[in-house]
Amino acid sequence: MEKLEQAIQRLELRLGELNTFKLIKRSNLTGWLFSIDKKNWQVLHIGEKWPVQAFPCYFMKEFTIPEEFKGLPVRLQVWVEGEGIVYINGKPVGGLDPNHREFRLLDLADGGEKFTVLIEAVPRGPFGSYVAEPHLAQSRLVSIDESVESALFDLYAVLDAAKNLPDENDLKEVLIDALDSSLSLVKFPSNTGDYLVSVTENPFGSRMIFGVWNPPVPKGEFISPEETRKSIVEAGKKMKELLDKIKTQYPPVGNITLTGHSHIDLAWLWPMSETRRKIRRTSSTVISLMDRYSDFKYNQSSAQIYAFLKEDEPELYERVKEKVKSGQWEPVGGMWVESDCNLTSGESLVRQILYAQKFFEKEFGKRCKVAWLPDAFGFTWTLPQIFKKAGIDYFLTTKINWNETNKFPYDLFFWQGLDGTRIIAHSFLNPGQGYNGNIQALDILGTWKNYRQKAIYPDTLLSFGFGDGGGGPTREMLEMYKRFKEFPGFPRLKMGFVEEFFERVPKEGLPVWDGELYLELHRGTYTTQSKMKKANRKVEHLLYTAEVIASIGYLITRRYPQEELTADWHKLLRNQFHDILPGSSIKEVYKDALRELKEVEDSTNRIIEESLKAIAERLKLDREAIIVFNPNSFPRDLRYIGNNIPSGNFELPDGRPVYMQE
Repeated sequence: MEKLEQAIQRLELRLGELNTFKLIKRSNLTGWLFSIDKKNWQVLHIGEKWPVQAFPCYFMKEFTIPEEFKGLPVRLQVWVEGEGIVYINGKPVGGLDPNHREFRLLDLADGGEKFTVLIEAVPRGPFGSYVAEPHLAQSRLVSIDESVESALFDLYAVLDAAKNLPDENDLKEVLIDALDSSLSLVKFPSNTGDYLVSVTENPFGSRMIFGVWNPPVPKGEFISPEETRKSIVEAGKKMKELLDKIKTQYPPVGNITLTGHSHIDLAWLWPMSETRRKIRRTSSTVISLMDRYSDFKYNQSSAQIYAFLKEDEPELYERVKEKVKSGQWEPVGGMWVESDCNLTSGESLVRQILYAQKFFEKEFGKRCKVAWLPDAFGFTWTLPQIFKKAGIDYFLTTKINWNETNKFPYDLFFWQGLDGTRIIAHSFLNPGQGYNGNIQALDILGTWKNYRQKAIYPDTLLSFGFGDGGGGPTREMLEMYKRFKEFPGFPRLKMGFVEEFFERVPKEGLPVWDGELYLELHRGTYTTQSKMKKANRKVEHLLYTAEVIASIGYLITRRYPQEELTADWHKLLRNQFHDILPGSSIKEVYKDALRELKEVEDSTNRIIEESLKAIAERLKLDREAIIVFNPNSFPRDLRYIGNNIPSGNFELPDGRPVYMQE
């Protein structure tokens, strides 16, 4: 009998060959226009390098759908070797990155439709990686046989499941046999020349053919035989029929609530200016996917992300608000950013929540009940109390599963704070890419296997979508969701909101963790970038002092610098992001952060000075005096060192002497 691993390798090769035959027609689009200012343009052809590297650059192409595409669906496949956003006829339709390179133009073409495509791109990869010589690598119109594409998804899902099931699970062999039986229906081109031209159309086929010592040279025009396409559809139908039978013997076990997500680090291996572009890219991708997949649900944290989007792309922001209202997009987190939770002061943590909840309530009509912090570097013991008092009952992280030595014992538990306050906490351990999950067998099976509170509550969360540098879910992920949501022997999958998941969790019987959530990793972040840490603490104190003094000043002047202080708080809060304040970002990030914190320092000092001056002018004194303010809520010793001190003896208002030394 053929070994299981050999069978899987054989089937994988066969499916790789088949991927070509979903393509019906193709037509290159060359002669793009390139600019760095959208004023001066120069022609750029496929394969040519960008003339200049700037942040950002622009690519534009006007074209007409050829008559040969009449009656067919049409998509644009484009890649400029840099991360970007694509606008079609003036509307943002999605981000451009290694995982998002295809954009739907027409469900059914008449031929002759006109399009204008604009791409805004930077010469960097999603993780800020430097691209030395970016090229216009691909630009073409394609028509895809969507019935063949759907059948291939059906077949790939079974292959993926078989690859990731353990050998001792007899479902593995059952799936291999079913896939083998289904693929036996496929009719490949019998002519060698036609086969070579077709199969080398896709990267898998090219590697397979051109990886030999003396590769054959494909000749002739690309063809996609109708007979082959029809046979692939039949193979997909048979696969579905066999899966329905297999499901009666191997029913689904367990439950996973899926939430689309893209972790967008506010700054890390790129500056915040680039993050603002990442937010637009990711949001446009998600909106386009929601328009085509009505059951797709997505969550996004951080009020600062929404505030940037509202400022930078207001029409897209309104589309986000529409999706929130329609029940596809879930604002989560309840914090201005996903902040560090150890170096920040208690007051800053409160302000993270205060300003975010005010924003969410104003913009979306609802406050958040879930603290979403999958990547912060540990969590202080006082957080449950702070969250609970702010109306946040639930907490999610995955970071504590990164511990180097001591394995954290729970995935679903009560986290008890220093004062005894409890909130429900959840973590999941995805063996794939953690919170940047994928809807594939590795993530599904692994997350369910690793979940340790199944007996208490047989459901766990799994977030999916490319992240850290943004990007978000893909169409392929959502297609695989259709295949895996009721797959034999797998946990059932269901799209859902994070808050709704937590609401269903039983409120009794959960284990209790009474203590801080210490992360046994990233320890160096508490000693690096000391200037940043010093500036943060200095500004925290100044903001508190400015508010106290300005409040006293208001009693006299009836003026309070609300807008200035709010703007100052926003600057501080965003620079407490968990990759900025701890010190794990690139130097450009700290150049920007220290500049912003210096702006806050100058602003708060000005507010303090103006308020003190107004108060002092109101005091009626019959002799020279030094006026001292203590903005703290507790008494403190005073030592004053300065020049131009008035001569004579000094005493406090109650008559006690003040000692001086010249």
